[in-house]
Amino acid sequence: MQRQAEPTSTVRLSTLIQNDQTVSSNYQRLIANTVTGVFDTANNNRSVENLREELTGKIREALTRVFNDLNLSSLGEPLNNGSFYFTKGTTKNFHYKNLSAGEKSAFDLILDMVIQSKYYPDAVYCIDEPEAHMHTKLQGKVLRELYMLIPEQSQLWVSTHSIGMLQEAEEIEKENPGTVVFLDFDGRDFDTDAIIMPAKINKAVMEKFYELAFGDFAKLMLPKKIVFCEGDPNGKTRKDFDKTIYTKVFGDNHPDTFFVSAKSCNELENIENSLGEIMTKLLNNTTIIKIVDRDDRSEEEVVELNKKNIHVLSLRNLESYLFDDEIIKQLCVSVNKADKYEECINAKRTALQSSSSPPRNNAADDLKSARGDIYISLKRILDLTQCGNNADAFIRDTLTPLITPDTDVYKLLEQEIFGTGGANNE
Repeated sequence: MQRQAEPTSTVRLSTLIQNDQTVSSNYQRLIANTVTGVFDTANNNRSVENLREELTGKIREALTRVFNDLNLSSLGEPLNNGSFYFTKGTTKNFHYKNLSAGEKSAFDLILDMVIQSKYYPDAVYCIDEPEAHMHTKLQGKVLRELYMLIPEQSQLWVSTHSIGMLQEAEEIEKENPGTVVFLDFDGRDFDTDAIIMPAKINKAVMEKFYELAFGDFAKLMLPKKIVFCEGDPNGKTRKDFDKTIYTKVFGDNHPDTFFVSAKSCNELENIENSLGEIMTKLLNNTTIIKIVDRDDRSEEEVVELNKKNIHVLSLRNLESYLFDDEIIKQLCVSVNKADKYEECINAKRTALQSSSSPPRNNAADDLKSARGDIYISLKRILDLTQCGNNADAFIRDTLTPLITPDTDVYKLLEQEIFGTGGANNE
């Protein structure tokens, strides 16, 4: 036994990458707290058992909830190689050193949280991959215990690749709304400044499920719906453009849907043949939806595609929804320039007229061809900055977030893709 310095007065680790090993010092603190409690006159009327339970009860209860057959039984004899002892199944006085790596990992985390919370009641607790060395079934349970043990004025930050922890975090958020957020670090360039906003929990969880699970078919977790849309996943100029837009628009309210680029309408029509057994076996319980642009298709062509279970947008292309008058109005309002709405609409009409006139001769409703001129005009009229360096980036980063569930454009797109009934649906 030796006196332990106050954790708040010392710096144990010089860098965050160092492993924080505190089992021994935590044991010393438990013993010291016990001795202090014995000599505290306020405890004169308390039993020794009651005093011990106050100090170790939280650890024992949390450990029991994680492991059905592992229970903290005693702290041994402190002056004679004292250590933590457990009851494991029918075995008593099971020494800490004999625990499995997963059992040690879970116990160490719980022990540290109980001890440190006394000294850090309003801190940020950071844990890197707490699931390490831990059985998949235990990972979610440990996260819940850490959540329950964290002081009320503190935060728990966890970096994890564990599906079990992601699922448990989702359940905790459902039970206690507003207490869990996800930060998605994917696709960030940290050689430059990066601002990361909390992601919607359902979408963040589902995306990580797919990212982690598709690499291991033995543990494959598939979405309820897969929407195949037009777009080249290997393209250079507009790679996965439609997929990206659809995901941004419907990601929050349709977290169980996965959008996939399927190149042209012909490839999309025969997607079952190209995917073979993946479609017939692995995706047996997944709803498959196919969606294509209207383009110049006649009503007869639309009917034929509908018979092949392919949904057809009612407007020429996706840009027709993104540059809809309603969305342009939303843009004006979002930058506090609602009075510029009419000027923006006139600029859109001018861009369409220029696109449809010789020598370009595009269709009069082809907003995809006119998107460049519309982008330049909107940027100029509304004095927009950092809104996207080109038309496609502007559409993706500035216009798409404006298609919210309360807009008519969102409702129309949602009905045409997911709805039942109507001209374009089964």
